[in-house]
Amino acid sequence: MFRAEDEKFEVDMLIDSNVSAMRALEPLNTEIQQLDRLASTSSRAGGLPIQYTVRLQSLSTVHLSAIARIYGDSAPELFDLLRKNPAGTIPVVFNRLREKVFGIHSCFRFFPVDVDMFIKK
Repeated sequence: MFRAEDEKFEVDMLIDSNVSAMRALEPLNTEIQQLDRLASTSSRAGGLPIQYTVRLQSLSTVHLSAIARIYGDSAPELFDLLRKNPAGTIPVVFNRLREKVFGIHSCFRFFPVDVDMFIKK
């Protein structure tokens, strides 16, 4: 019984940390999309491309660990890309986080952990 509860707690914490990272990246992702639209209209008019920078300090340790958990051994390279090219990296990371959250939700919708079943045994 305790094992099932522990596993459910771990899954809930995983989902919460991923959702928290998504919430932190969502305004940045929206801003990048708006700047991309602005850059595409200004480039047609002969304007210069817009540079976008982000500080990793704006993301907490929980957010960075959620991102690192998804990317595994490639996480240091990803964090380097976040510093060098955030406009190209943030939308990809945001979409990957969203896919992971929906994947976990769909997996546990079909295979729910029923704690009551373990109590009856």
